[in-house]
Amino acid sequence: MDQRKTAPFREQHDRILVIVNKISSCLISRSELLDNAGSVKKYLIELSRELKMHLTLEDTALYPILYQSGIDEIKKTTKEYIDEMGTIKEVFLEYISHWPSSFSIKENPEKFIKETELLFTTLGNRIELENSGLYTMIDNMFL
Repeated sequence: MDQRKTAPFREQHDRILVIVNKISSCLISRSELLDNAGSVKKYLIELSRELKMHLTLEDTALYPILYQSGIDEIKKTTKEYIDEMGTIKEVFLEYISHWPSSFSIKENPEKFIKETELLFTTLGNRIELENSGLYTMIDNMFL
């Protein structure tokens, strides 16, 4: 069992990435996406739920504590993450609103693939940054 203080957040990241990988496997080709649009939409709902839960936990439990820590480096880093995450959250919510159904995905599969790959790159970069940056900094404080 992971004993790091950030283990619950890292586990959420892992669950998010599993869903991202399920969706990504359906983006290999236009025909693959068309054949699996219903499953992709279900995965998007699952991703939305997991991501919203993760962001809420960060926003209510993690970031406020870190921001009020009194440690300048942590406060500065936390502020940067809060500012950046707001943008990613808005982008994600806009993305989800563009794809309300499997029908909408089937209507424009090329656009869906392009937008999804861009979103997943941004999300993957953010997760890597948190895991290797902020979360590692927090865990090292509690060694």
